[in-house]
Amino acid sequence: MNVFDVISRHVNWAGQRYSVAAANVANVDSPGYRAKEISDFELEMNDTAMRLMRTNPGHMSLDGQTGDQTYDVTDQKSIDETHSGNNVVVENEMKTIGDSARAISSDTALYKLFHRMTIAAAKG
Repeated sequence: MNVFDVISRHVNWAGQRYSVAAANVANVDSPGYRAKEISDFELEMNDTAMRLMRTNPGHMSLDGQTGDQTYDVTDQKSIDETHSGNNVVVENEMKTIGDSARAISSDTALYKLFHRMTIAAAKG
């Protein structure tokens, strides 16, 4: 796996993490809503080494998977719970959103840097 693949997967992971946290914030007042979280990127990278991936939307799917890598979403373990059974902590979700946005920004800058280095090396 090359550096471009790893960066691309990390951007995808951070984007999905951002979406999960945004959904938690959107449901902050929903009675009984259980906050969700996405699996760690490192664990997913260790698990994906031998998995087949659908790389083109025109290709047949082996098990219903799409071309994008998806990550496990589970209920957050939280000790904070409102009277309605909701366990979303807005401060934690906003931190996750900020961390995800910074990760996407850093990954994009790193991708551009490696791309420029590759082009410069190819030109000689």
